[in-house]
Amino acid sequence: MARDRTRGRLIGVQGMFLHAGFAVGPLTIAVLGSETWTTLYLGVAVVALALIPLALARGAAPMVGGKPRARVRYFLRIAPTLMLAALMFGLIDSSVLALLPVYGIEKGLDPDTSALLLTMFVLGSVCGQVPIGWLADHVDRRKLLAACVLVTMLCIACLPPAMTHIVATWAVMLVMGVVVGSYFVIAMAMIGTRFKGTDLIGINASFIFLWGLGDVIGPAFSGGAMWAMGPDGMPLVGVVFSAAFLAFILYRIRTQGHTQNR
Repeated sequence: MARDRTRGRLIGVQGMFLHAGFAVGPLTIAVLGSETWTTLYLGVAVVALALIPLALARGAAPMVGGKPRARVRYFLRIAPTLMLAALMFGLIDSSVLALLPVYGIEKGLDPDTSALLLTMFVLGSVCGQVPIGWLADHVDRRKLLAACVLVTMLCIACLPPAMTHIVATWAVMLVMGVVVGSYFVIAMAMIGTRFKGTDLIGINASFIFLWGLGDVIGPAFSGGAMWAMGPDGMPLVGVVFSAAFLAFILYRIRTQGHTQNR
């Protein structure tokens, strides 16, 4: 439904609410506790409230004919950068959400200070989506994605030395939250521009599948690296995966020339 010239900003708004949900969910447990059913009832109520905007928008969705192709291998072949962006988003985001507090404690921080690292990461994710979406409407999206992956890699690499200066660590996590969240916004904007009709449905399904796959394997890789090499094994895994993804994006940009949204 989005127009090409505003698609990035609209997906940025979606990403902002997505990450806000990631932040508010655990916060309700921290505030209300887990000893009663109150938190669960609140979650059910929020989900039920989502029926209201869905009902109001009932006639707004465009009709799409034909049979969607939700074949992951097919979309990996024709749009590998977009599919890998989904995998990388899930991998890094879930690793940070699951293991960053553990990493902070292993590096000598107290539990409360360590938890604040995660707060800064989520805050960056929430606040950065709309500006990144605006940029995605005005610059080459492939190059913007490459720049965000580069900044992600640098942030992860800076994390071990920054741990001795808590304010510097907060700044690193804030910036990292912005750029990691941008993978979702930029890739979805590119998908909406390039694909239409049933292919748009199919690639969205494949994108979410690979995002979920990254969510599962990310903490396993990072946690295994922490067990084998110590706490700095987690950022090492992030740097290696980010460097490989960046190299692939730059290769695609070079081989595809200036073709948009490849």
